[in-house]
Amino acid sequence: TQLQQTRGELETSQTQLQQTRGELEQYHDKQLKMKEELVRLSLERSLTHHEKTREEVESQFLVWKAWNSYTMGQYEKMIGNLRQAWKLQSDSPSEAILGWLGSFEKFSAENNIPFNSEMLTNLPEWQKLMKKMTKERFKKPLMDHNTSSEKLLV
Repeated sequence: TQLQQTRGELETSQTQLQQTRGELEQYHDKQLKMKEELVRLSLERSLTHHEKTREEVESQFLVWKAWNSYTMGQYEKMIGNLRQAWKLQSDSPSEAILGWLGSFEKFSAENNIPFNSEMLTNLPEWQKLMKKMTKERFKKPLMDHNTSSEKLLV
């Protein structure tokens, strides 16, 4: 009957839609990986001229990944990247937070994306991280980047 034929066509269309969605997701994943690699290379090139350590380069890359996650609404992923960046930094919590906000603003401007620091800092995920960082402030050993890491060469 015509109803069965229409149902069959609908099922075929739904299967094709799912397949297309899967392919699109794979494409976006590959695109993100390529973008991440380009940013990492760019950071390594620009920072090596300033004799930054591997930790500083990695930290800045993680901050970029956090910003990128923020722009996609992936706040837990953003926080995870900021936590990893924090582990590599010797800054005080205040210095790290100001640095992150400055980086988010810079990355947004470079990509012509509006940035609202108030919206970011009002996120529950952000506020939870801020509390955690403040508590850990006195537990975290300060690193001397001049002696603890190998310098990148130009």
